[in-house]
Amino acid sequence: MRLFVAVELHADVNAQLSRALEALRPCHGYRWVKCVQLHVTCKFLGEVDAARVELPRGDLAVALRAIEVPALQLGVRGLGQFPPRGRPRVVWAGLSGDVAALEALAERVDRACAALDFPREDRPFRAHVTLARVNDDARPGPLPAVSLEAAPQPIDGLHLIHSTLTPQGSVYRRVPLG
Repeated sequence: MRLFVAVELHADVNAQLSRALEALRPCHGYRWVKCVQLHVTCKFLGEVDAARVELPRGDLAVALRAIEVPALQLGVRGLGQFPPRGRPRVVWAGLSGDVAALEALAERVDRACAALDFPREDRPFRAHVTLARVNDDARPGPLPAVSLEAAPQPIDGLHLIHSTLTPQGSVYRRVPLG
């Protein structure tokens, strides 16, 4: 199973992101994320044996259930790209609200996963919502100026997400943690 750990944003915040995505979609050279799949990745795990998430004893499921998730409120503000200069690889929406608490949560997730022999992150956590990726051979067009701001709203917790790659793009499904 190809897995990652994420938080999902409130429906009101996702609605604002969806409106911004509709304004951006006509730009060529980008693979835009489906609105129903918008999230904040806390930790990408990669391929994981299904037994590690099977309830009630899968070690990954047990470790993630044990992480205390604070009551976070997250919103979005502004667009950016990785890398910050030159040809983009990723277009993202910035976050507002309890970003420092989200960063601390991502660190707890990383530590819990490291205790289960998942590699630690080698880059600092950058709180964002990925909106698009650029194909290696694409020459992406310029992005229009889009105003993006949504007030922070409560998140509903930490989720383990199963990502299935298809020719039409990734399909995400929550994995129950109990």
